[in-house]
Amino acid sequence: MHNRLTTIPKHWWSIVAIVVLFDVFALARVAPVNSSLPENDSGLRGDHDRNVRRILELAVRHAGQPFTAVSDHALNFKRSPALFIFVAELFVRLGARTSLPVQLFSIVLWDIGLVAFFSWLLLLFDSALAATAGMLFLITTPFALFNSVSLHHEPYAFASCNVAVYCFLRHLREEADPRWLPYAWLAFFVSCLNYWHYYVGTYLMFIALQVRENKLSLRTSILMASSALAGFLVTALQVAYANGGVGIAYLKLTDILAARSRDIRIEGTEWDPKRRYLFQAQINGYPHLVAVRIQQMMGYSTTVFAWLATITCVLAGKRVPLATAWKQYRFLPIVVLGGLSWNLMMMQHTVIHEFSGMYGYFAWTVIVTGCAFEVVSFASAQISVRWLNGALLSALALALLYSAASHVYVPFLERYATNIVTPPAPRVPANVSPETRPRHAQHRPRPRK
Repeated sequence: MHNRLTTIPKHWWSIVAIVVLFDVFALARVAPVNSSLPENDSGLRGDHDRNVRRILELAVRHAGQPFTAVSDHALNFKRSPALFIFVAELFVRLGARTSLPVQLFSIVLWDIGLVAFFSWLLLLFDSALAATAGMLFLITTPFALFNSVSLHHEPYAFASCNVAVYCFLRHLREEADPRWLPYAWLAFFVSCLNYWHYYVGTYLMFIALQVRENKLSLRTSILMASSALAGFLVTALQVAYANGGVGIAYLKLTDILAARSRDIRIEGTEWDPKRRYLFQAQINGYPHLVAVRIQQMMGYSTTVFAWLATITCVLAGKRVPLATAWKQYRFLPIVVLGGLSWNLMMMQHTVIHEFSGMYGYFAWTVIVTGCAFEVVSFASAQISVRWLNGALLSALALALLYSAASHVYVPFLERYATNIVTPPAPRVPANVSPETRPRHAQHRPRPRK
């Protein structure tokens, strides 16, 4: 594959189409009449209570105090990195009175991430059609669509992680240019300030890309690991400051790690000490649960992704000698490991949260993109008439796009548009007694996040 660093601007039409399709859905979803739908309190529908209401409430509470009086500007529950809360607070201090300005900023962050993601897929596979196919898959997943206007970590991590991966790949392709590695380091650092979820997954992507480019370097790997370490240290210092000491900070951080990973409780700590979520039944059925979580957020089963990866490898073996095909795709197992890393480490979190299958989105998108690349290459080799080849591939791409979009994108966008034109009946006010409220409006105990 050739190094097409200069071709990204030539494919502006693909980038614009992807961003416009995503933004149309996001702008329809951000309308108050759609944001307030009862179903949005589900973890599979963007969890409006967790991702918008609570973040805005925290931001308003912080902004109502003098700046120096707030000890946890960029922390969630005084223990987890949350730069997104600090950004929301700044919006409120600057005059925002609703979530809308912050949500519009979230859409901008998603757009930045989409452009960066498309760009590094294009560099990796040297095919605009394949990169477009991968991105169209991504923007029709429940993960992207239902988190499109979140105030939580999703847009921040999506933008910073993909900018980091893009800059890192540019570094590998242009080692003589000293700019790209510091950019990647800084973007990864920002990602680590927006929750814990992408520390390991993004780092494994850096390793995978080095393997893919045959440029595995201990020095480079250690340097990128130092970015995550710096992010952790900044968070740890904030936790110590917010909680009044290093000892308490250590207890809080080990508490959440023990609980979120294997549901262990440390004596004297506060994370739900009287409840347990991991029992033998959950442990025995954990592989199936992870597969369910991934399908819920990515729209397709892990079996489908396994078949796509198999087709990719088979077609690659037909296109080039097996040794060459292996060199091109030996990075793929590392990518998949990165995509599964959160679920492999944080069992309790995965069991509790329906949305926990979203953290490996990049791995499944790479598989889809690789399969699209090999299909395009195979078709091009079989059909010598260029216009016929292009027409058939375009027809196939449109059919696949419609198949993917018909599950979530089209029906929900149609519903959102209808709600904007003809608003449904308002939700039951919060002060109505539980006995008279509809079942969906009654309060349900929610596990702490």
